[in-house]
Amino acid sequence: MKNTTIRFALHNRSTTEGLHSVVLRITKDRQKKEIHLDIKCKAEHFKDDRLTKSHPTHKADNDLLLKLYAKAVDVVEDFEREDYDFTLDEFKTKFKGVQKYQDSNIVKFFNEIIDELTRSGRTGNARAYEESKAALVKFAGENLSFKSISPTFLEKFEVFLRENKNGNGGISFKMSL
Repeated sequence: MKNTTIRFALHNRSTTEGLHSVVLRITKDRQKKEIHLDIKCKAEHFKDDRLTKSHPTHKADNDLLLKLYAKAVDVVEDFEREDYDFTLDEFKTKFKGVQKYQDSNIVKFFNEIIDELTRSGRTGNARAYEESKAALVKFAGENLSFKSISPTFLEKFEVFLRENKNGNGGISFKMSL
């Protein structure tokens, strides 16, 4: 990885609870980019690119950091194999897996998010996504693409949720995901 370094660091700003986001910091040709990860910790729980044993979920989070590091290295090596001089924005796009989901299957997309949330120990959020996915599948089936979502589709989905005894809060939550 010529002229490229990958590390983990803490974002310099903290939340009101004193938690910092763990970021993947990539440096290439003296330019830096930080990618926020779904891990937060107190500053004293982070040392040498890892969470210390005093962090409550250090094992799971450190396993996730190892996987993310390997993924970042793979992305850089893919660019190098193609002999492509990538930008940091291109790295971020490829690392995050951001792609045009226009023709993609929504159920597959939900499953990817649920898997990521579960791996990062956020099982409550994973269950919420699972419930929303189940409602969507019950309404429209397994083969729903992003391209088929329209204002009319959303209005009909809302009616379906109301018919199935969902309250305003549940409907709002399911529609926001």
